[in-house]
Amino acid sequence: MPRRSQSWDALVNAVFLAAGVAYGVQLILLGMLHLGGRYSIISHAVSDYGVGGTRRLFIAYGLVGCLASIMFAWALFDDGRFPRRGWLCLVLVAVLRLGVLAFPTDLKGTRPTRSGRLHYAFAIASFAFLYMAIDSLHPIAFALVAKAAIAPLVGLRWLFDPAICSG
Repeated sequence: MPRRSQSWDALVNAVFLAAGVAYGVQLILLGMLHLGGRYSIISHAVSDYGVGGTRRLFIAYGLVGCLASIMFAWALFDDGRFPRRGWLCLVLVAVLRLGVLAFPTDLKGTRPTRSGRLHYAFAIASFAFLYMAIDSLHPIAFALVAKAAIAPLVGLRWLFDPAICSG
């Protein structure tokens, strides 16, 4: 593998960070949907926000998630330490979520429609590929996070040792 420049590595790290920020923005948009929406957080699916007055915010929520998934997939691909299956699944999640956004769901109590059935198919497929991405990426991601956390945790040991020894 050819040696990469520090500026390229910095770009990849920036894309990882941007993907994380985009996922954070998506969570904020989800909170806004729940707080300002007319649906119950417990008894309604998030897809219900894609119908009616909250549709525009739901579309923004979905598009931000798609962007985050694509950025994360590209950074994982370029990083080279992660399995191909993981980043390919994230790309498929983004593509399938576009289908979720394009076809509004059927609300409870309404007659099933072609759009609603397509929405469900895209949603189920996107959830399946998201699970496969997590399953594929989890072992190496956990190892990297654990490795990165060791130094700060060892550095914080001084906070706990005196308390343990003096008790």
